[in-house]
Amino acid sequence: MRGIACNTRMNRLFDKSIVLACCIAAATGLAVDVRLVAAFCLGVVIASLAEVAQGERARRGSEAGSYAYVIAAVFVPPFVPFAPLALYDIARRVRCERIWPALAIGSVFACALATDLRCGALTTRTLLLTAILSVAATLLSLRTAQLEREQERMRRTRDKLQERALALEARNRDLADRQDYEVELATLAERARIARPTRGPRRRAWRRRRFRRRQIHR
Repeated sequence: MRGIACNTRMNRLFDKSIVLACCIAAATGLAVDVRLVAAFCLGVVIASLAEVAQGERARRGSEAGSYAYVIAAVFVPPFVPFAPLALYDIARRVRCERIWPALAIGSVFACALATDLRCGALTTRTLLLTAILSVAATLLSLRTAQLEREQERMRRTRDKLQERALALEARNRDLADRQDYEVELATLAERARIARPTRGPRRRAWRRRRFRRRQIHR
């Protein structure tokens, strides 16, 4: 279980490293100011917390942080280039019953990209790369999530097979012990059956000799 979790975490970290490198490439050419540095630091922190979060409450807090980052990118343009990191974490927790919040935040972010393009808040190159990277990060996260589910399913199947094999092994041992016991009982019964005819004539002969002795003494 620990090996699978470690392998999954390494896959996520590798994916996020690629996404972060592409985000930095998308942010190249922008003016380096406090907002851009804060956007970079917050994006890295939120992406890291999503990997170390343990427990349901911590995971919900991490998910809320990802949504908050995307919402901040709608109002603060320097947050836009690093939003694919947050979209990656949002996509990893998408389920059929919880798909609407992810679709809503994706639509809002797409509208924000169009607004920034129209207003000229960011360069066309940055917005185009961010849009492509957002789609790629979402698909990459969904692929890794599917891989995690397959690994979990394979682990459960392996555990069930191991339990079944152990149960069959224990059952075979019980059957072998029962067969040995039955063979032993059959052997004892056969010995007893063979011993009965020999004891009968001997006892009858002993009784005849005893009767004859009594007749002689009389």
